[in-house]
Amino acid sequence: MRTRDFEQREYDCFISYGSEDLELAEQMAAFIESSGLKVFIDKRRFFAATEVDEGLAIKMSQSKSCLALLSSHSIEKPYVKEEIRLAKSEAVNHSEFRLVAAILEQGFQPSDHIKGLGLRSWLSLVDGHLTVESARNLLLSLRMPESLPHKGQPHVYVSCSWRDEETHPRDEVLAQMKAQGAFLVGDSRDQSSFQEEGAKRIHRIMSGCSGFLAIYPDRTETQKTPEELYKYFPVELEIARELGLVERIYCARRKSLPTSIRGKSVLEWKEGTPWPDLQSQVASFLDDVGTKHPHSFLATDYKRSQNRNEAAKDIIENLVGMQCHLGKEVLGSDLRKQIRILIRDANLVIADLGCSLQDNEVRININTCIEAGIAFAHEKPLFLTMLDPTVQDSGASKTHSVPFFFRDHSIEWYQDDHGFLANIYRIAFNRRRRVINDELH
Repeated sequence: MRTRDFEQREYDCFISYGSEDLELAEQMAAFIESSGLKVFIDKRRFFAATEVDEGLAIKMSQSKSCLALLSSHSIEKPYVKEEIRLAKSEAVNHSEFRLVAAILEQGFQPSDHIKGLGLRSWLSLVDGHLTVESARNLLLSLRMPESLPHKGQPHVYVSCSWRDEETHPRDEVLAQMKAQGAFLVGDSRDQSSFQEEGAKRIHRIMSGCSGFLAIYPDRTETQKTPEELYKYFPVELEIARELGLVERIYCARRKSLPTSIRGKSVLEWKEGTPWPDLQSQVASFLDDVGTKHPHSFLATDYKRSQNRNEAAKDIIENLVGMQCHLGKEVLGSDLRKQIRILIRDANLVIADLGCSLQDNEVRININTCIEAGIAFAHEKPLFLTMLDPTVQDSGASKTHSVPFFFRDHSIEWYQDDHGFLANIYRIAFNRRRRVINDELH
């Protein structure tokens, strides 16, 4: 199971490199940071190659991944060797930690130089710059992917305590839910605080579910009221009821709950007492939940930059744990109606209004604008991206390139294909959710 301590680490990526590759390391750091992640890069590389900074061990232990820029010269640096050793240790102790190698020389095999390297992923940077493929591989390798649901799986939002020291029936209930086919989701562990747009974030995640499962622990402190001890649980329950989700609530002790969530519908569990009807309770609940599936929709000019669009789809699906649809995938009769329904029911819509230039102006994709308009009309979470016209003409007007209807909407500009993928990653990362099935044995 993923631990909260690991998810709360300060850095998303530690970059290890030889001093000769500082410029490339800075480029990689800028790209990763433009994707919405936080990078640690030590710019005090030791040219004498005799010292190792002891503080790097602390920085590595505060990171979720390590990107190692490896070549025949960097692999001989004492500090690079030490950073690789530290990263290997993190990977052994934490299954979530990602050790990623970027190969800088044709034919270079890092495993020939470091035994038991245990890479989680690798990519080629032989030419010294990112391609669509290498940018995709890098972004996908920095964190564990979220699983996608199977067809027909009921989606259930889980509201519970993740403190193992508390008394609760969490593990037993979740195991039975998973065994009977539920797709269990929740708020991501690495979200810093519930207060930071927390209710809106939870509302967005729950809106893709049909069921609400609450598992409340037994909390009692003489210095705090039940409302203080359980302060976030009632908020989530209120959101679930606002959305009309089918609910099932378990608790360890009904009397300890605040009055706002205490009631006959709350099923009390006694530690050490057999629970013979749990299987049937879960089956009945999941039957009521049904099989509504959330999904995202990427509106784009799919006749151009097909590889880039497929890479964007992979990024979205891996981050949010829901399928991403492209218009080109729609088959059969009445295509326009099918696309309208996909957009109407989407949990997230990203529209790339224009991805090529003509006479120093962005060539607007009319179909994408229509799809974005459908999302806007249905009040879907809509995010717009667009090629920056100033990449070819520094005097070009960005505003003039934007269709009038979207000029008051925030635009995520990009200058090249990997900049587009960075935008896609940042949008999806800020809307990530947690697939709890992945954490259950």
